[in-house]
Amino acid sequence: MNMRPFDSSPGLGRDSYSGFRPTGVLEGATALPVGLHAWLKCFCGLGERGILSRMKMKESLIVGLVLLCGCATGPVSPGMTLLAGINHYQGEMEAFGARPERWPERQRMAEFLMSTFAVTLGRSPEFNRLVELDVRKREFMIALVNLSSSERAKEMKAELATMNQETDALKASVKHQIAAIPVAAQEPNRRIEGIATIGLLTLAIDGFVSTTNPTGALAATTKVGPYVVTDMRDAASVQTPEGTIFHCSTFVVQDEGAGINCAPLKR
Repeated sequence: MNMRPFDSSPGLGRDSYSGFRPTGVLEGATALPVGLHAWLKCFCGLGERGILSRMKMKESLIVGLVLLCGCATGPVSPGMTLLAGINHYQGEMEAFGARPERWPERQRMAEFLMSTFAVTLGRSPEFNRLVELDVRKREFMIALVNLSSSERAKEMKAELATMNQETDALKASVKHQIAAIPVAAQEPNRRIEGIATIGLLTLAIDGFVSTTNPTGALAATTKVGPYVVTDMRDAASVQTPEGTIFHCSTFVVQDEGAGINCAPLKR
C-alpha cells in the first residue's frame, strides 16, 4: 500500500469485514507475516544478546517485554507472538524518528502489525483502525514541527485531539478482545501463563498514545480479573488472589513465534 500522509483515500485496515474472530486467521494465511518471520530469524541470530522490548529513545529506557531465554524450544503462544510484533512495531517506529522521508517504512510497519494480529488472534477492524490512527498521528506530529501556517497547525492539533479520543475507544475495544483469549483451566502453570499473556498485551495496548495516555508511557501493572500482572522490564510476574507469586520468562522459537513460561517463586 502506498498511501501518503494525510491522504484522504481509504486508510489502513479499513474493509467491509466486521466482527472479531479470536481463533481465526486471514484467509489463505498459513504462517506468520513475512516481516515477523524474518525478524524472529534475525532475533534468534543474536543469541543471548537478543532483547525484545520497546525502547523510548529520548528517555534511553528499555521498557515492556524482555526475552530472557533467547531462542529456546517450547510451545509458542499466539498472544506472546503478537506481543513480540507490537514491541517490534513500536521499536521500529522510534528508530525511524521524526523523518518525513521514512513514511513508507512506517506504512509497511503498520501493515506488518495488522497482519500479525490477524494471523495470531484473528482479524480485528478495531485493531486495524487503532494502528492506522497511530501512524497518522505520527505523521501529523512530524509535519507540525516545520509547519509555517499557524492556522493549519491549529487545525491539525484539533484533528490530533479527535484522533486521540477515538484511540481511547478503540483501545477499550481491543482490550476486550484480548480479554477473550482462552486461558487453560486445568494446568495451573498454563493458566498463569495465559493470564500473564493477557496482562502484558493489555499493557502494550495501553501504551498507544491517546487522550488518557498522551505520552505513550507504559504502565507496569494491570489486573486480569483478581490476578495482578506486573511487567518488570526484564521479566514479568503474576500474583494470585491467594498471594502466590509466579515468575514468568519468555522465549522465541525461530520461525515459529514467542512463548512464555511461568513458575511459582520458591519461598
